[in-house]
Amino acid sequence: MSNARSTRRRAAFVATLVASLALVTAAAAPAGADPIGAGEASAFGGQAQLTDQDALPPTALAESDLASEDATASAIGIPADPLLVSGTLNASAAVHTDSDLTSSLTEVTQAVEGPYNAKALGSVEEAEVLVDAVEADVSLLTVGAVRAEAVAVCRAGVVDYSANSEILQLNIGGEPVPLNAPLQDLIDGINDVLTESTLDQVVDVERNVITESADGISVDALVITVLSAAGDVPLATVRLGHAEVSGVACGTPPECSDGIDNDGDGLADADDPGCHTDGDASNPDSYDPNDDSELDEAAAPAAPGVSDNTESPASGQLPATGGNAAATAGLAGAMAAGALGLVALRRRMI
Repeated sequence: MSNARSTRRRAAFVATLVASLALVTAAAAPAGADPIGAGEASAFGGQAQLTDQDALPPTALAESDLASEDATASAIGIPADPLLVSGTLNASAAVHTDSDLTSSLTEVTQAVEGPYNAKALGSVEEAEVLVDAVEADVSLLTVGAVRAEAVAVCRAGVVDYSANSEILQLNIGGEPVPLNAPLQDLIDGINDVLTESTLDQVVDVERNVITESADGISVDALVITVLSAAGDVPLATVRLGHAEVSGVACGTPPECSDGIDNDGDGLADADDPGCHTDGDASNPDSYDPNDDSELDEAAAPAAPGVSDNTESPASGQLPATGGNAAATAGLAGAMAAGALGLVALRRRMI
């Protein structure tokens, strides 16, 4: 009987020890995982250039960064003689501290799994390019939907970029091009249609053009280049569906772009004078999203017991380390609770 009671007490002791350690570990764990500290996203539905002049500048343009709200834009394609780009052009861009953005592609997937910290999406619905290019009432290209998407995600302190695009109901020169084939087959199909219509001598169509850089990635769903009769001078270039993300840095964002009232004055980020180089919150041009302190140093009084020309803490106080006071107090409370539980068990066992 005594051995059974001793075994039960040991089991209770071990259980309390494990629970105490778990409580301490939970209190000490940092909040949030894989935050993003900076980044930019932009997209547009379409762009058209005649030689080196913009016939249709990046239209339905959306741009965003960590300090900005999600951006969306929409427009109707603008005809420009002799080039015509029609359709509904859309764009969206977002950069979030947390990875909570999902892909908008429906037919293809990104190489990097989501959800994402940053996303840009450029799309065109019911697009038509170069009306009457082949023959009367037959356009060079028509498409039901074009979508280009670029994304970025922070995992384990490292950023991963990805980009992809999809096209639905594509016709070139009045001929449908199958889209349920591998990319190379799709490109071959486009080239075959161009060859049969003899448009290959003056038209080049590229699909899913992805460009990687040292700090980002971009994608164009469709790039149509119209050449001169000689076949070597671009007369016009049309890009449908463009998206890009860049400059993503993984880590805690600066105080002036984290969406938090860090100095307790009821204001955060762009609304806080401490985040403006001139201390004027009404001046958008002076806002510095990379400032890591919301304190307005020009107006902030010196802390009690600290002179203006010293970094020593107030008399009788030690500088706080290892996180904020709330986290430290929580950790201390958890450790104290664990210690009391262990002492109580030890007394019962004696």
